[in-house]
Amino acid sequence: MKIFFSRLAVLTMLVALSGCSVFGNWLAVEALQEASDSRIAYGSSCLHMSTTCSASRYREWPTSDGRTGCSCDN
Repeated sequence: MKIFFSRLAVLTMLVALSGCSVFGNWLAVEALQEASDSRIAYGSSCLHMSTTCSASRYREWPTSDGRTGCSCDN
């Protein structure tokens, strides 16, 4: 559990330091996937994920920029 929190702290710091760049967005998604043990996608990628993930593990939500976000719990 200690390793999980240290990884999360490092990934959070990297996201904070990278700002709002494309790299920062990618890094934020990677950090979320690592912390939540889920696969995360946005936009049209959610259609593919919804067909490959069981309904009980699939979640979908609207994002602040009008796209669709989705996740599949591992």
